[in-house]
Amino acid sequence: NPPPKDCGILFEGSKPISSQKVLQCENLDDIPFPRFDKMNYTPYQIFYNINGLTASVETSRGCMYGCSFCTVPVYWGNRQRSKSFERVIEEISFLYKYNVRQIAIIDDNFFAFPERDFKIFEYIHKNLKHMVFGSFLRADYVIRYPEVIKMAANAGLRVVFVGLESDQPDDIVNMGKRIDNDFINRYSEIYQFLHSNNIYVYGFYMIGFPFQKNIRLLRKRK
Repeated sequence: NPPPKDCGILFEGSKPISSQKVLQCENLDDIPFPRFDKMNYTPYQIFYNINGLTASVETSRGCMYGCSFCTVPVYWGNRQRSKSFERVIEEISFLYKYNVRQIAIIDDNFFAFPERDFKIFEYIHKNLKHMVFGSFLRADYVIRYPEVIKMAANAGLRVVFVGLESDQPDDIVNMGKRIDNDFINRYSEIYQFLHSNNIYVYGFYMIGFPFQKNIRLLRKRK
């Protein structure tokens, strides 16, 4: 019988040896503050070769979407919990004091809380100068929350990793991306918007799914 959805299984080889309820912290602000002061940041460098160190920050966990190729909604229970504006600013400000100027935001679905994220980048823009950020970004968020993206760019967002996956509508449906065809047809517009705000785009496509009867070459987009 399959295990209950709220249980985790520990295996030794192929033999299950224990099962226990997976507990998730509902309020991420209750998680102890990261021991950033114990880290050696000198080996790390991402995005740009600028003065200052590099670190990563987590502002949320999980994802409310259910893409068929992704483990995140399975692992976290198909939901997304976030840290508060105050907690995120506290962590970034702490790193800033340690001369961190490049931050990788490691949320699997960043910009899912647009009002909070606007406030975060507005604060950084006003108070924490010369910072550079990178994050994951859903393509449809660019159309839905352009003002948030602009504020993020003003604060230093310079790199985004966008899961475009495919430009074929039936592929997107089968992947469970929950993106309307309108967004697929606007990929070029989305790229141009990001580019115009000095944000470098890494676009990811996926080829070879079982439901793709023929592996099609991606259409060239001008």
